[in-house]
Amino acid sequence: MLQLAIKRMLGISIDDPGYWGETKAMSAGLRCRTRELISERYGDDEDTADILNKVLDDAEEVTTLRNRALHSVWMKAPDSEAVLHDRDNLLKVHVAYQLPSAETLAGLSQRISRIQGVLNNLTRKLLPRT
Repeated sequence: MLQLAIKRMLGISIDDPGYWGETKAMSAGLRCRTRELISERYGDDEDTADILNKVLDDAEEVTTLRNRALHSVWMKAPDSEAVLHDRDNLLKVHVAYQLPSAETLAGLSQRISRIQGVLNNLTRKLLPRT
């Protein structure tokens, strides 16, 4: 999602030699670059810039939740509840998180789709008219 938003804000194609240089970072780096481009491209349109930055805030939260569900150790000790064992990046300690329910994961999927749709819709306006 962020790669496409960056590509559109820069006005380049995926065949452009600079594309991979701009979009090969992890999601935190891509969000940072996207915020820089929002500032540049939407400096005169505060409403759109505000919407895009709020979408990036939401994207950061869902990325954390998605990564926790996918990359944590799912474990269950005898006589205890199953948990997700992961490192809390803010606290710098290992933490046991409650397993997400099927409904929580479905809601996360919907949030990801909504973020993708908003980024796609707002950055599509930057595509050159042919």
